[in-house]
Amino acid sequence: MPCQVASVEVPPFLTFHFINAYEEVDENGRVTGIIADCCEHNADTSILDMLRLQNLRSFAGLDVLPDARVGRFRIPLDGSTRGELLAALDPEEHGRGMDMCSINPAYLGKKYRYAYACGARRPCNFPNTLAKIDLVEKKAKNWHDDGAVPSEPFFVARPGATEEDDGVVISIVSDKNGEGYALMLDGATFEEIARAKFPYGLPYGLHGCWVPKM
Repeated sequence: MPCQVASVEVPPFLTFHFINAYEEVDENGRVTGIIADCCEHNADTSILDMLRLQNLRSFAGLDVLPDARVGRFRIPLDGSTRGELLAALDPEEHGRGMDMCSINPAYLGKKYRYAYACGARRPCNFPNTLAKIDLVEKKAKNWHDDGAVPSEPFFVARPGATEEDDGVVISIVSDKNGEGYALMLDGATFEEIARAKFPYGLPYGLHGCWVPKM
C-alpha cells in the first residue's frame, strides 16, 4: 500500500522542545490518532525577547517569565483536517513554567506517564525549579532551592527496574554564589538523594545527558 502524506491544521503554538509522541489506540487495537506532547508557550513570542542576555541579567524581582504548559497535540488519523492542542495538566501545578523536558528513554515513542522538566517558582525571569509531571493524575512534584538555576533534568533508570519512574533524576545546578553542583533526586518520590559540589565555578547550561560508561 503506497504511503500517503496528509496535512492537519492545529492551533497556533510556540515550542522549543517536544517531550514524547505515541500512537493512540482504541479498545479494538486500532490506531486512531497521534498524541504529541511539548513544552508550549501559549503561542506567546515574548519568550524570545525575555531570553535575551540583557534581560536575564537585569532581574528586578518582577514576575516576567511568560507562561508555559505541557501542550498536548492530538492528531486524528480518520481523515479530519483539524487537530487539537490542550494543556495536559493545570500549568499552576508546575508554576506556569515548562521547558527542557525529558522522560524515561525506554518510553520514547510509547504511551507514558511521567516527564521531568524545568518549571518555575514565581516571581522569576527564568525557569528555576525541577518538576516531575504525572500525566495520569495530572499533578506535579517540584524541587526548588532558593537562588539555584537547574539545567535539563535527565532520568536514569535503576538496573532491572520495572516501574517507569524507578530510578534517579540528575540535573546540573548553577548556584547563586557562582558555584555549582550535580543534583540527584529520587525518580519516584522526587526527594533529594544527594548533591555533589564542583570545585570550580559553573555557568548555566541548558541541556544534559547521561553517559553510562566511559
